[in-house]
Amino acid sequence: PIVGTSIESLLSNCSEDFSEIYIHILDYGLTAQNMEKMRQILDAHNTNDLFTIYFYSNFDMKGLDQIEMLSDHTNVIYSRFFIPEILSTIDRCILLGGDTLILKSLKEFWSIDLGDNFIGSAIDYNMGVSSVHKKLIGIHEFSPYINTDVLILNLDILRKNQISKKLTQYALANDGRLPFADQDSWSAVLEDHIYIFSPIYNNLGWQHNPSYTKHISINV
Repeated sequence: PIVGTSIESLLSNCSEDFSEIYIHILDYGLTAQNMEKMRQILDAHNTNDLFTIYFYSNFDMKGLDQIEMLSDHTNVIYSRFFIPEILSTIDRCILLGGDTLILKSLKEFWSIDLGDNFIGSAIDYNMGVSSVHKKLIGIHEFSPYINTDVLILNLDILRKNQISKKLTQYALANDGRLPFADQDSWSAVLEDHIYIFSPIYNNLGWQHNPSYTKHISINV
């Protein structure tokens, strides 16, 4: 139901600005019933056959499905590492977490020029200000710590630099030491190759919590 809501918000806000939209779902265990519900959402908007949805199931997690998780995420979150290879004929994509709500057209966001950077992301201002956490994952205190629920992926550059392999190696080497799983890995492996875009493109719900300011001051 959560992913379906995300798809509905995407199509409701973007259908007029894009001639085609391709949705790729890393399902890793979705039921046939839920897949059909997502297709029905697509069909409701797909009057001109401009939108297509693909599902990718049960791919090789390269041992990442056995990593100890230190948060409420499941190991499936590591499947994002393999997007460059899964989408092997595509040069660029937007990665959205399954609980992301799209509130306006992504036309402006899609047009962001990453230059030679490997990915585009917003700073995670929860852990992104913590020098302690940055030291834990092995990055410089002034390097960006990113939130990985909204990314632009430069897939061609990621493939050429074997980033899927490097992300996997990093996560396996730090098994049991990554509180935020894939997010720690992306921030560490791509430390010097991240384009930081405005937080208006990744507005995290917890940022509106009244205790947010206090929480940030504690983590500085």
